[in-house]
Amino acid sequence: MRLLCAALLLLAFTTAAPAAEAPLRVAVDAQYPPFGYIGDDGVLAGFDVDIAKALCAELKRECAITGVPFDDILPGIVRGDVDIAVAGLGRTPERENMVDFTNRYYRSHSIFIEAEGTDAAISAEGLAGKSIGVLSGSAQEEYLRRAFPTSTVTPHPTLEEIMTDLKAGKTYVALVEGLPGFAYLKTPEGGGLETVGPPIQEPMLAGPSAIAVSKKLPQLTQSLNEAIETIRRNGEYARINRKYFDFNIY
Repeated sequence: MRLLCAALLLLAFTTAAPAAEAPLRVAVDAQYPPFGYIGDDGVLAGFDVDIAKALCAELKRECAITGVPFDDILPGIVRGDVDIAVAGLGRTPERENMVDFTNRYYRSHSIFIEAEGTDAAISAEGLAGKSIGVLSGSAQEEYLRRAFPTSTVTPHPTLEEIMTDLKAGKTYVALVEGLPGFAYLKTPEGGGLETVGPPIQEPMLAGPSAIAVSKKLPQLTQSLNEAIETIRRNGEYARINRKYFDFNIY
């Protein structure tokens, strides 16, 4: 009888023990320095990577962070390949139909870049018939197709390819997110390129960047919002910010 009771007690404890949570699957754009890139040591690094790690630590969740091509990030969440994306995504009505969004984790704006001496006129008329490089699947691409209908919008999968074609004269100008754009201009590879015109004030290009969350995980959005606030209060956000930028991007 005692052996039977002991066995039943053990079974009760075994049944009640909670199953370990699966790692949170996090997508970043690994070809968008300084937000995501492969370092000289072959390891995924960048602002978004460090923010993802800090948030996972606050959530007390193991995370599997993976580099995903930008234009496959949101479809990947919808398919269930990943749970969240820390990839500088702005809200649009189309995107909100696909995923949920946290509060912002930094502010974004967009800039046009040209080869030095081009003196492009940034207007629908000035860029009529001209080729404009842009990141494929981005809010910048959506904006260009709407605001510059007579220009040739030329999507590229990575920032580096946008800049390579611009330097080669294959595109006339490029529209990119400001923070990685300025970071690129400060590198040796950015020589011979310059900004043209003021930052774009279009709301969809000059607002908060948020973390995208699978609609299958509704409670996770609030948990991430709380984690964002925590790392801002405890100084971890500022430490990561200083590692990559000379000014506060929040």
